[in-house]
Amino acid sequence: MRQMRWIELLKDYDCIIQYHLRKANVVADALSRKFVVSLAAIRGALVVNFKVQLDLVRRIKALQKNDLNLVQLMEEVKKGNKSDFVLLDDGILRFRTRLYVPNDGDLRRKLLEEVHCSRLAIHPGRTKMYKYLRQNCWWSGMKRDIA
Repeated sequence: MRQMRWIELLKDYDCIIQYHLRKANVVADALSRKFVVSLAAIRGALVVNFKVQLDLVRRIKALQKNDLNLVQLMEEVKKGNKSDFVLLDDGILRFRTRLYVPNDGDLRRKLLEEVHCSRLAIHPGRTKMYKYLRQNCWWSGMKRDIA
C-alpha cells in the first residue's frame, strides 16, 4: 500500500530512482536511527514504572486470594491437575509464565491504562498494547478487552 501511494505521488515528476546499498548510504542510515534519550530520563521513568508494577502485582495477589474460583483453581494446580497454570513460591497464580489477572474491571482497566499511558510505551495502538500486556499478564478475553 505504501509503495502504491509513493508511485501515485511521484508519477507526475520526471525523476530517476536509484537504489543505494545500506552500507553506502550512511547519511540516510544516520538519520533513520532513533533518538537517544538521556539515561537520567529513562532511569526516572523506569523507577515510576517499577513502583506502579509492584503495586499492581500486590493488588493482583490480593484479589486472587479473595476470588473463590481462583482459590479452587489454585488447589487444582497444587494437585497437578492443571498443566497450563503455575503457582510459584510467591503465591501468585500464573498462566504459563504470565500473571493471571482476576476478573476485576478496575484492575484490568488500570493495567490497560498503565500500558497505554506508560512513559516507555508512548500511547501504543491495540496491537502493540496487546503485545506488551501479554508478555506479563493473562486473562480470559484479554484481546477482546483491549479492542
